Amino acid sequence: MDAPCIVIRPNASLNTRQALSLLIGMCTLSFTIAGILAAMGYWMILPFAGLEMGCLAAALHVAMQANREREILRIDGDQLVLERGRDTPRYHREFPLHWVQVQLQPAAGPTDVPHVQLRYAGQHEEVGRVLAEEERAAFARHLTSWVAQARKQATAPG
Repeated sequence: MDAPCIVIRPNASLNTRQALSLLIGMCTLSFTIAGILAAMGYWMILPFAGLEMGCLAAALHVAMQANREREILRIDGDQLVLERGRDTPRYHREFPLHWVQVQLQPAAGPTDVPHVQLRYAGQHEEVGRVLAEEERAAFARHLTSWVAQARKQATAPG
Protein backbone atom coordinates (compact mmCIF):
# COMPACT_ATOMS: atom_id res chain seq x y z
CA MET A 1 0.00 0.00 0.00
CA ASP A 2 1.28 3.48 -0.85
CA ALA A 3 2.06 5.84 1.98
CA PRO A 4 -0.51 8.60 2.52
CA CYS A 5 0.50 11.87 0.96
CA ILE A 6 -0.54 15.46 0.37
CA VAL A 7 0.05 16.92 -3.08
CA ILE A 8 0.11 20.71 -3.45
CA ARG A 9 0.01 22.16 -6.93
CA PRO A 10 -0.95 25.47 -8.52
CA ASN A 11 -4.52 26.10 -9.57
CA ALA A 12 -3.89 25.81 -13.29
CA SER A 13 -6.80 27.69 -14.79
CA LEU A 14 -5.36 27.35 -18.29
CA ASN A 15 -4.38 23.95 -19.67
CA THR A 16 -1.98 23.34 -22.55
CA ARG A 17 -4.71 22.93 -25.14
CA GLN A 18 -6.37 26.18 -24.10
CA ALA A 19 -3.01 28.00 -24.13
CA LEU A 20 -2.33 26.75 -27.65
CA SER A 21 -5.81 27.83 -28.78
CA LEU A 22 -5.25 31.27 -27.25
CA LEU A 23 -1.89 31.61 -28.99
CA ILE A 24 -3.30 30.54 -32.38
CA GLY A 25 -6.25 32.93 -32.02
CA MET A 26 -4.05 35.86 -31.02
CA CYS A 27 -1.55 35.12 -33.83
CA THR A 28 -4.39 34.95 -36.36
CA LEU A 29 -5.83 38.26 -35.20
CA SER A 30 -2.48 40.03 -34.88
CA PHE A 31 -1.09 38.87 -38.23
CA THR A 32 -4.37 39.61 -40.03
CA ILE A 33 -4.32 43.20 -38.78
CA ALA A 34 -0.56 43.48 -39.43
CA GLY A 35 -1.05 42.08 -42.96
CA ILE A 36 -3.78 44.61 -43.75
CA LEU A 37 -1.61 47.46 -42.45
CA ALA A 38 1.42 46.13 -44.37
CA ALA A 39 -0.67 46.08 -47.56
CA MET A 40 -1.50 49.74 -46.92
CA GLY A 41 2.23 50.54 -46.80
CA TYR A 42 2.89 50.23 -43.09
CA TRP A 43 5.16 47.24 -43.53
CA MET A 44 7.16 47.92 -40.31
CA ILE A 45 4.23 46.59 -38.30
CA LEU A 46 5.07 42.99 -39.33
CA PRO A 47 8.29 42.55 -37.29
CA PHE A 48 6.63 44.08 -34.24
CA ALA A 49 3.61 41.81 -34.58
CA GLY A 50 5.98 38.84 -34.77
CA LEU A 51 7.92 40.04 -31.74
CA GLU A 52 4.70 40.56 -29.80
CA MET A 53 3.45 37.05 -30.60
CA GLY A 54 6.87 35.59 -29.76
CA CYS A 55 6.68 37.25 -26.34
CA LEU A 56 3.16 35.91 -25.83
CA ALA A 57 4.33 32.38 -26.75
CA ALA A 58 7.26 32.66 -24.33
CA ALA A 59 5.00 33.89 -21.51
CA LEU A 60 2.52 31.06 -22.09
CA HIS A 61 5.38 28.54 -22.08
CA VAL A 62 6.67 29.86 -18.74
CA ALA A 63 3.15 29.75 -17.28
CA MET A 64 2.59 26.17 -18.48
CA GLN A 65 5.92 25.09 -16.93
CA ALA A 66 5.02 26.73 -13.60
CA ASN A 67 1.67 24.91 -13.62
CA ARG A 68 3.52 21.58 -13.52
CA GLU A 69 5.24 22.32 -10.19
CA ARG A 70 4.33 19.99 -7.32
CA GLU A 71 5.02 19.75 -3.60
CA ILE A 72 4.48 16.31 -2.15
CA LEU A 73 4.39 15.63 1.57
CA ARG A 74 4.31 11.98 2.60
CA ILE A 75 4.90 9.82 5.63
CA ASP A 76 7.62 7.23 5.13
CA GLY A 77 8.07 5.18 8.30
CA ASP A 78 9.10 7.64 10.99
CA GLN A 79 9.94 10.42 8.52
CA LEU A 80 7.90 13.25 7.04
CA VAL A 81 9.22 13.58 3.48
CA LEU A 82 8.99 16.76 1.41
CA GLU A 83 9.62 16.56 -2.34
CA ARG A 84 9.40 19.32 -4.93
CA GLY A 85 9.61 19.18 -8.68
CA ARG A 86 7.74 18.86 -11.94
CA ASP A 87 7.71 15.36 -13.38
CA THR A 88 10.31 14.00 -10.96
CA PRO A 89 11.38 15.44 -7.62
CA ARG A 90 14.28 17.88 -7.88
CA TYR A 91 14.30 18.57 -4.14
CA HIS A 92 14.03 16.04 -1.31
CA ARG A 93 14.11 16.62 2.44
CA GLU A 94 13.20 14.41 5.38
CA PHE A 95 12.06 15.45 8.85
CA PRO A 96 11.76 13.14 11.89
CA LEU A 97 8.01 12.63 12.24
CA HIS A 98 8.05 12.81 16.04
CA TRP A 99 10.03 16.06 16.20
CA VAL A 100 8.83 18.14 13.27
CA GLN A 101 6.50 21.04 14.03
CA VAL A 102 4.02 22.70 11.69
CA GLN A 103 3.75 26.45 12.21
CA LEU A 104 1.81 29.23 10.54
CA GLN A 105 4.06 32.29 10.54
CA PRO A 106 1.97 35.48 10.42
CA ALA A 107 2.53 38.07 7.73
CA ALA A 108 5.52 40.27 8.55
CA GLY A 109 4.01 43.39 7.00
CA PRO A 110 1.03 44.72 5.07
CA THR A 111 2.30 43.36 1.74
CA ASP A 112 3.44 39.99 3.12
CA VAL A 113 1.39 36.79 3.43
CA PRO A 114 1.44 34.14 6.17
CA HIS A 115 3.80 31.20 5.63
CA VAL A 116 3.29 27.55 6.56
CA GLN A 117 6.56 26.11 7.82
CA LEU A 118 7.93 22.75 8.84
CA ARG A 119 10.38 23.29 11.71
CA TYR A 120 12.98 20.95 13.13
CA ALA A 121 16.25 21.52 15.01
CA GLY A 122 16.28 25.28 14.45
CA GLN A 123 15.75 24.96 10.71
CA HIS A 124 12.58 25.61 8.77
CA GLU A 125 11.17 24.80 5.36
CA GLU A 126 8.24 26.66 3.82
CA VAL A 127 5.49 24.53 2.29
CA GLY A 128 2.35 25.46 0.40
CA ARG A 129 3.90 28.41 -1.42
CA VAL A 130 1.37 28.22 -4.25
CA LEU A 131 -1.63 28.34 -1.92
CA ALA A 132 -3.73 31.48 -1.74
CA GLU A 133 -3.40 33.56 1.41
CA GLU A 134 -6.81 32.50 2.68
CA GLU A 135 -5.99 28.79 2.17
CA ARG A 136 -2.78 28.77 4.20
CA ALA A 137 -4.32 28.76 7.70
CA ALA A 138 -6.66 25.88 6.80
CA PHE A 139 -3.74 24.00 5.24
CA ALA A 140 -1.63 24.51 8.39
CA ARG A 141 -4.44 23.10 10.55
CA HIS A 142 -4.92 20.13 8.19
CA LEU A 143 -1.19 19.41 8.06
CA THR A 144 -0.88 19.62 11.87
CA SER A 145 -3.75 17.17 12.26
CA TRP A 146 -2.33 14.85 9.61
CA VAL A 147 1.10 14.77 11.26
CA ALA A 148 -0.44 14.19 14.71
CA GLN A 149 -2.48 11.29 13.37
CA ALA A 150 0.61 9.79 11.72
CA ARG A 151 2.51 10.08 15.03
CA LYS A 152 -0.26 8.21 16.84
CA GLN A 153 -0.25 5.44 14.24
CA ALA A 154 3.55 5.19 14.40
CA THR A 155 3.55 4.81 18.18
CA ALA A 156 0.48 2.57 18.41
CA PRO A 157 1.33 -0.96 19.53
CA GLY A 158 1.46 -3.63 16.92
